[in-house]
Amino acid sequence: MKKYIIVCLLIALSACNNKKPAKNPGFKEILYYGTKEFEAHEKNAKISKEQAWKLQIEYFKPDSLYYISRLHFIVDSNYVFPQHTMLKLNEAYLTGVWVHTETGKVRFVVNNTFVNANSMGWVGATPNIDEE
Repeated sequence: MKKYIIVCLLIALSACNNKKPAKNPGFKEILYYGTKEFEAHEKNAKISKEQAWKLQIEYFKPDSLYYISRLHFIVDSNYVFPQHTMLKLNEAYLTGVWVHTETGKVRFVVNNTFVNANSMGWVGATPNIDEE
């Protein structure tokens, strides 16, 4: 009987993490940070990830330290800094700051679609509060 209960508990716990995130929820292309495709796209982009990082910080000034997020994706030629990631589940919402890789246009996009985060993401240099 104890073995049966333990097996049932293990099955129930494994089912909790069984949700598969959408691959391309209505987007042409999602490139994950750390992949060859991401690096190739960034190499050919007019705006680098470092420039996008600075634009993200500028977007939220003066509260930039509260809102800055890791870079996880390029979605349809936009660097995406999601505001909510669940690293334990390796997932992230697409809601956050989007910086276009060609124009540098910055916008906040609300899209509650979960996608696979695929990595811990990238973090640029944190601004020094004393300098401001």
